[in-house]
Amino acid sequence: MALKLVDGVLSKGTWFHFELIDENGKVVHTAQSIDGIIQFDSLGLDKVGTYRYILREVNEDNEYRIDYDDTEYEVVIEVTQPDITKPLICNMTYYKDGKLYEGNSPNINGNDDKKNVPIFENHRLSANVQLEAKKYLDNELMNGTGFAFILQGGKGLLDCGYHIHDDSCYELQLICGLEEDENNEEGFTHEHFDIYYEKVLICHEEESIVYKKHIQSCYSAPTRLIEESIALNGKIEFKPLWFDEIGTYVYNIHERNDANTSYTYDTLYCVAIEVFINNRNELDTKVTITRDGEQVENIRFDNYTVITPSNPTNPNEKPNNNKNPNKPIIIEENIDNRNNANNVNTINTGDSSDLYMYITLLWITGISLVYISIHQRKFSKFFKCRIKR
Repeated sequence: MALKLVDGVLSKGTWFHFELIDENGKVVHTAQSIDGIIQFDSLGLDKVGTYRYILREVNEDNEYRIDYDDTEYEVVIEVTQPDITKPLICNMTYYKDGKLYEGNSPNINGNDDKKNVPIFENHRLSANVQLEAKKYLDNELMNGTGFAFILQGGKGLLDCGYHIHDDSCYELQLICGLEEDENNEEGFTHEHFDIYYEKVLICHEEESIVYKKHIQSCYSAPTRLIEESIALNGKIEFKPLWFDEIGTYVYNIHERNDANTSYTYDTLYCVAIEVFINNRNELDTKVTITRDGEQVENIRFDNYTVITPSNPTNPNEKPNNNKNPNKPIIIEENIDNRNNANNVNTINTGDSSDLYMYITLLWITGISLVYISIHQRKFSKFFKCRIKR
């Protein structure tokens, strides 16, 4: 017998395979773990003697995302018969790395008793999710670099208002009628494994009769900052998120508002990641993205340039020295447009042709006034002379 642990607890189901190899290198028996228990068929040893075998796990890491235990145990079986009138006696000893293996299993079912059976412990490889988004400016994929995006979150905070019993609400109670270390008919020591316990509810909080489990929307995101990323050519990419434990993790992604009034800023996205064990006994993830409470497939941020009304034909308008193609030029509304809107007749000083016309009229008027003044004086003198005569 041997034990199979995955991430510190007895494995469930029948996922792992083991081999028993004789001194000639021949596989004489195979077995599959059943809920963490590895049990080989009888070897049929019917003669006195010493028999040696190698017990090992079959490595299937090319098929599953599991870190396999490569430990090889040497199994030494001594078959004796002190009294010819009595049955053969079998004594089994295990060795690991050339030393006698006494075994000290992890805490299983709340006890730390020493176990003298081999233990194989595997670990599920971490699951990961890499979040990405796109950045659009005026409905076109942004060029260059700019605009910062914030990723916040972590283990989801439960705030749905109803209770569902989880593992912490139960306690394992022994249902086996035998005491540990009590020898059975075959001479082996009896030990209590998971199959000898049952879960008993110890929680006093009332469970919801409407909901049977918590769903992703029951959780909100913590405010812990994970990363800040800058958009590059319209692509926003965050470092992978790694998960070693099952559960619901919630993150918020939003654009940092730099108070630039030249642009409008987009809304916030919520990303819920459910980490679970799939039907291949691996850690897996399910990602749900929502925007304003509605589920979406992708994360896309849209910004729009804010431009005030302007006179595109104004010759006095300053040239565009802006080297940033994503930053708009804001042109102020000219005086003429504002006054016309209020029916006020005001000279538009930005129109040079009108200015020249007014200057010319003033010049002609001035010359005319001078001319009239000179002739009036001559006429006055001539009139006075005629009277004296």
